[in-house]
Amino acid sequence: MQERIQDTNNQDVYFIHLYYSILFLHKYTHMNLVEFVLNQTNHISEKSISNTIKLLQEGATIPFISRYRKELTNNLDEVQITEIRDSIRKFEECKQRQKTIIKSIEDQGNLTKEIREKIENTFDITTLEDIYLPYKQKRLT
Repeated sequence: MQERIQDTNNQDVYFIHLYYSILFLHKYTHMNLVEFVLNQTNHISEKSISNTIKLLQEGATIPFISRYRKELTNNLDEVQITEIRDSIRKFEECKQRQKTIIKSIEDQGNLTKEIREKIENTFDITTLEDIYLPYKQKRLT
């Protein structure tokens, strides 16, 4: 997206909204946290998941959220909030493993665009390890 404005010298200046472009690309090329949790917990609404994630990231505890933030979470109980928290952890583990695998393959000089996309779009640890297996360095003992 570009925005055309005039600077103080009446010259046209184009600003590229890099932040919004990155968000747009991220949304459509990589699964985000809310989508991941929604796929893991398909019986909970997206709004409830989004609000619960925000509360957890702000440091709220599970009992606090289930007792005092019912209006934000649409009355989720502690079990459902724990399920969301566990899905967040799984997502973060997958993202960290993706970074590690990409760095390892890149250091070997074998990383292609296709391999990178395949790794970045995989959110299952077992599948990530299967993708990485041909590139895994053999340990000498």
